[in-house]
Amino acid sequence: MHSHVDHLDLGAAHVTRRDPARAVQHMTREANALGPTVCCDLITSTTSATVTS
Repeated sequence: MHSHVDHLDLGAAHVTRRDPARAVQHMTREANALGPTVCCDLITSTTSATVTS
């Protein structure tokens, strides 16, 4: 490769973080291919949640 890096794994959440709407469309298509009809709407959060243990 041109950067002399064998492989850089961006992780499973890379596409979700980059384009959440596209990720939802992809998951909806995959779920519909299994048989049931699925409809998802993207919900945007206006507040951030923190989890404490």
